[in-house]
Amino acid sequence: MIVAILTTIACCTTNILGIVFAAMAMGDREPERTEQLARWAWISNIIHIGLLVLAIGGFIVWGITTDS
Repeated sequence: MIVAILTTIACCTTNILGIVFAAMAMGDREPERTEQLARWAWISNIIHIGLLVLAIGGFIVWGITTDS
C-alpha cells in the first residue's frame, strides 16, 4: 500500500487502482483472496511505474531532439 500511495503522490492520483487493491487485501480475512488482491496491487503498481518511466523517457527524448 505504501508503494501505491507514493506513486499516486508522485503522479497526480493515477494509481488509485493499486491503493484500492491494497486496501481490499489488508481488510480481507481469507488468505487466498488476500494473496490474490496483493498480487493485483503489485501488478498495478509495476504497470504504473513502467508508464511513469516511459513518460519521463519520452520527455527526455523530446527535450534532446528539439533544438532550442
